[in-house]
Amino acid sequence: MKKAESTGLLPESVNFITHRLLGYLGSAARETTKEVRLGSWNGEMCIDIRRWRDGKLLTGINLTADELRDLRDILNELDFGR
Repeated sequence: MKKAESTGLLPESVNFITHRLLGYLGSAARETTKEVRLGSWNGEMCIDIRRWRDGKLLTGINLTADELRDLRDILNELDFGR
């Protein structure tokens, strides 16, 4: 487990810990990466999808297991032209 370093935008009382890096969604501008991680915010487990730069967390979203299932169902309904 690795505690993430904030860019200074988070209050001191907010704590994010990465439990496992699941994969990369690709690169964004300015040498950042889009990463999918299993983590916890203040002890609550989540899937975290966000941009990272030099080990510092940037903008992103975290989803609980229920929210992730809802997103999966929504995405399964999409037809990407196939």
